[in-house]
This record gives sequence, C-alpha cells and structure tokens, in this order.
Amino acid sequence: KTSLGKYLIVPKNELFELVREYDTLLNGVTLTDEQINVFAFEEADANTYIGIEIESFDDKHACDIARMELLNFEKLMYFSCLRNGNRPPIRIFNLVNSSTSFLILEKDNWSRRSSLNPLFVGTANYTIETLIKEMEDNQSKFIFDLYSKQNRNDLESRIINAILWMGQANIEENSNVKLLEYCFALESLLQIRQGETISPSITYQITRACAIIIGENFTDRNKIIENLQSIYRLRSALAHGSSKTIDTYYNDLIWQYLIKLVYSLTYSKDWNQLKSAQELWNKVESIMLLG
Repeated sequence: KTSLGKYLIVPKNELFELVREYDTLLNGVTLTDEQINVFAFEEADANTYIGIEIESFDDKHACDIARMELLNFEKLMYFSCLRNGNRPPIRIFNLVNSSTSFLILEKDNWSRRSSLNPLFVGTANYTIETLIKEMEDNQSKFIFDLYSKQNRNDLESRIINAILWMGQANIEENSNVKLLEYCFALESLLQIRQGETISPSITYQITRACAIIIGENFTDRNKIIENLQSIYRLRSALAHGSSKTIDTYYNDLIWQYLIKLVYSLTYSKDWNQLKSAQELWNKVESIMLLG
C-alpha cells in the first residue's frame, strides 16, 4: 500500500471493492461500480482517497478525530509542496466542509457507511503516486513520517507544530492572518515557555535565536534580526487592532526564514541532535556568549 506516514493512500478502485464487500456481507447484494459511485460518492471524478486508522470509543468521536487528521494532512501537504515553490499540483477538496464523512471499520466488521468526500483529483499523467515520488526525491516525505512518529521528543513536536502553522498560513488567503500564523510557527519553535504573551524580551530572544541558527555570518545574522524586528512590529500592530494590509514581502520573508529554520533543525548536524527547546536555547546562548 502507498502511504504518507500514518495516511494510507487508497485508489478509487480499491475503495470501491471495500464498499462492495460491505454490501455483499450486509445485504447479500453485489453492487456495480456505477451503483457504488451514485450511492456512496459525492464527487465522481476523484481517483484517490485517504485512509487512517483511529482508535475511538464511538463512531462520532472517530469521525471528529478523522476530520482533524484530514485537516492536518492538508496543512502538511501545503507545507511540503510550497517549500519547493509549488502549490499542490493536484486538487485537494475542502476538508473544512462539514459534509466530509467516512467509512468506519471496526475490527473485521463495517459498522457504518456514509457518503464520502474524495480528497484528490489527479490527471492521467499526474497522480498522487507521482507526487509522493517527488516528495521522496525532494525530502518532503519526512514531514509525514515525523508527524506520524510515536513519542516525539519536545523539539520534534515543536517542529511539527510549526509546520502545521506554516501549512495553515499557506492555505490562508488573508495576508494579515497569514503573517500572524507564520509568527505563531516561529514562536512554536523558539519560544521556551509556550503560551506567554509576546513581550519585547521574548521577541528579542526569538529573533536572535532564529538569526543564530540560520544566519551564515555576522552580517547575515544582523540582517535577519533587523527584518524579524520589522515583522514583529507588524505582528504587534495587528494584535492591537490594525487593519492595514500587510505587504506580501514580509510574508515571503518570514516563510523563507521558517523553511531554513525547519531544515536546520531537521537536517543540519549542528542542530538536529538536540531533543528539547531548552537544549536548543542552551546552545544558542553559548554561541551568543562566544560572539
């Protein structure tokens, strides 16, 4: 089976077989593809669906968890594709739509069947499998593996939270909201005590930590600090009710910094052995003391 982390990629023909098996077992009737398509699916042109295993005490709770997981899938996909300069090249259906519903399998028995909204529409030459192969080649697939990892350490969890905020920001069309969500991503990575009000001292810490991790030299680090201070002045204005539209330049800038930050913490031998935000800050402070 093709998968992205915990998400199973299910071709339409295989899903049809599951539905057909359900009806045969439950009703003793073997449905045709055409009957299944009309009866069970709202979008006939989709060719790929997502499956995920969920442990839950009832169907409603399972559907709530599944809906959250599908929203996160969309965010992860938008991060993965946009980090390489492209929007997802296949159509992802709007997962926020409350009509999204699921087939639920309890052990060996179908417990309930409801209408399914498909998640992907590809083309004859570009399928989800094509996209996954590209993601493996450009090292994006690791994001889904990390998201699906059991017992992530503190820093790994922060990386995933940042990626989800970045994915959400990439989906967001309002440039002001987008900037705030990018800032939330940066804070989820570098703010030691999560949830504290962003004071000038915390802004100072975050901007310098980011500069030390991704800056190539003294001049580069100072430029990063200067740019992030400008961004955080905009963040403060928005938090205090400003409705002035943010220039896309600042969203593009913080996006590039976040990409470098995630890459450094994931791949760079100087940073990827750290397991917690405290360890990260200890290293940042030691570098700051050395000048």
